[in-house]
Amino acid sequence: VTGAGATTTAGLATFSSGIALGNTGTASAGTPSSPAETLDWYEEGTWTPVYKRGASVIASGVGYTTQNGQYTRIGNVCYVWFDIVTDVFSSVTGSGVFSIANLPFTADTSKSYGSPQFRAMSALPTTYRIYPTSAFFIPNGISLYWYNSSGVETAIDTETTDMTTGRLTGEAFYFIA
Repeated sequence: VTGAGATTTAGLATFSSGIALGNTGTASAGTPSSPAETLDWYEEGTWTPVYKRGASVIASGVGYTTQNGQYTRIGNVCYVWFDIVTDVFSSVTGSGVFSIANLPFTADTSKSYGSPQFRAMSALPTTYRIYPTSAFFIPNGISLYWYNSSGVETAIDTETTDMTTGRLTGEAFYFIA
């Protein structure tokens, strides 16, 4: 690979200004006419999901046995996978809605109102598992809500009746701020 801003090391090509994927026909071939036509970020990594209650990470009352997260960022979109298992969940600190916090990038909440897909949900009581969730993104987390049997959106904000020990696994994608 040759050209301004391009380097090759052991078969890996690096481009300092991104990769041009195409153009609108108004620019010369191979030259993007806007930043939207340049792939300027690709990254894969791990993150550590934690439970939050209201504005604070839960400082006590939660015992984690598993806190795994993986992500892939392509441009301004981030795909996350998480697996949280707790063996202690009692007398937790804080008040307010529970959320999954510590996302790898800050979510653009004007574009990220979407519901993650949950797989294992034993950390939520049976009532929540049979009705659809209405979780959505907040700047650095996924706020946990659900729909009850009457179709009313309800916050998951009460210890023992809303959250308990067990597993919460899921995946989602969001736009990055």
